[in-house]
Amino acid sequence: MTKNRINEGQSVLYGRNPVMEAIENGSAPIEKVLLQKGSSGGSFSAVHRAANRAGIPVQFVPKAKIDRLVGQVNHQGVAATTSAIPYTDVYDVLKTFPSDRDELVKLNPRLVFLDRVTDPHNLGAVIRSALAFGASAVLVPAVDSAPLNAVVVKSSAGAALRMPICRVSNPVNLFQELKERGFWIFGAEGAAENRVENVDWARPTVVVVGSEGEGIRSTLIEQCDYLVSIKIDDTIDSLNVSVAAGVVLFEAAKGRYA
Repeated sequence: MTKNRINEGQSVLYGRNPVMEAIENGSAPIEKVLLQKGSSGGSFSAVHRAANRAGIPVQFVPKAKIDRLVGQVNHQGVAATTSAIPYTDVYDVLKTFPSDRDELVKLNPRLVFLDRVTDPHNLGAVIRSALAFGASAVLVPAVDSAPLNAVVVKSSAGAALRMPICRVSNPVNLFQELKERGFWIFGAEGAAENRVENVDWARPTVVVVGSEGEGIRSTLIEQCDYLVSIKIDDTIDSLNVSVAAGVVLFEAAKGRYA
C-alpha cells in the first residue's frame, strides 16, 4: 500500500507493513510517522516502537488527517512522509574525523546545527552557505525542523545533494559528546557581547543558529561555550536566519582561506 503524492518532493507511504518495512530496511528516507489516534494492536504498536528506535518523529493524529494525506484507502491508521533526500547518520560523519585531539585541531572541522528552522527555503540557503564555507555537515533536530523536500534542494542550489544532513534525536547529549571529542560550541545570539569577527575560529567548532523568531532554545544555549553576535544597524532588529548563518560561517572560514 504505497501512494506517491507530489508535494514539494515528498511522497507518502501508508499501511502498517509498508511503513514498518521502510523503517526497518531504510528503503525510503522517512521524515515522520503519522499514527491514528485511538488505534491499537500488535502491529500498530510495533510501528510506533520501530519509529522510536530509529529516531523518527511520531505524531498521533485524527483519522481525517491521514485520510486527507493519502485519500480514501485502507491506510490501517498508519502513514509516513518521506524525504526527497536521505539523512546521514551523524556518527558516520564523526567517523571521518581523527580521534586524536591534536589531529582534530589540525583538521579544524566545522559542523552547523540549525535549531527550530522550519522554513525549507531558509534550510536550503543555510546548507548552501555551509557547503560554500567548508562545513562538514548540517545537523537538525528530529522535531521542529523543515522537511528535506524539493524546496530545500532548490533553495540550496543543489548543495543539499552533496552536503551530509543529519537528524539528531537528542541535541544536548550530542553536544556533550562533541565537546568531549574536542569540539567547541558557538551559538549565534543577537545580544551576545562577543562579536563574530573577534572570535578565534581556529579550532573544531559547532556553529549553532536558531530560528529568526525563537532563537536557540535555552537547553542548547546552556551547552554553548561561546555566544557570538553580528553587528548590524540599530534600525534593524535581526537578520534572517540564513543570512546570519552565512555571515557567521564566512567569518569562521576566513582563516582557512587567508
